[in-house]
Amino acid sequence: MTMISAAGFYKTCEWVTKFSLVNVYWLATISPLLFLGGVTALTGGGALWLAALAAASMLAPFLFFPATAALFASVRTFIVDEDKGDSLKQFIRYFKENYRQAWQAGLLLTTLWVIWGIDYFYFFITDHFLLVTFLLFGIPLYLFTIYVFMVMSHFRITLRDIYKRAFYFTFGAPLTSFFILSLTFMLIFIGLSGWTFLLIFFGGSLIAFVSFSTFYKKVLNLQSKQAST
Repeated sequence: MTMISAAGFYKTCEWVTKFSLVNVYWLATISPLLFLGGVTALTGGGALWLAALAAASMLAPFLFFPATAALFASVRTFIVDEDKGDSLKQFIRYFKENYRQAWQAGLLLTTLWVIWGIDYFYFFITDHFLLVTFLLFGIPLYLFTIYVFMVMSHFRITLRDIYKRAFYFTFGAPLTSFFILSLTFMLIFIGLSGWTFLLIFFGGSLIAFVSFSTFYKKVLNLQSKQAST
């Protein structure tokens, strides 16, 4: 019993370390964006706020998207048993391998999110009813963005095919999308409800884990159905 408990404790510590390290690598890579986000939060308007927001929007495709693609690819190795042990080397390798596709996808997705954000603030000022309605459009955009990262990390396909598959999963797999949306929002809510350390050390990696685990089950299910036909 003691040996089993010791083994279980060691395994738990190993997984906690893996998730925390990958999350730290991700945060370190996007640290310029976090700084700009802090500036926008503290200023709350004016020329400095606008400049920081514009700079963050321009940097996002080249920092946030490649870093997040590397985060999802790293977490994927934990799930499909392809972990090579050195988490930093893995993160750097995936960052380099997916960089081109990630920043190209980031250009489109950043544009869509900027348009959504502008409309959000416009309706926030002018019409609260339309604001609530427009908020709903952010849900499929969020899911589409998450699916782009997961498809990119799991398949070696063209960017056009990544968009196609991400679009299919967003609208063609409602149950999978519901679970991903529910689990990720629950993690964010817990983190914002006083468990700040959870967001700092595990936020990104846990969201990637629960999202990709759900996505991977759906992929295996689809592959099983295709094989049986």
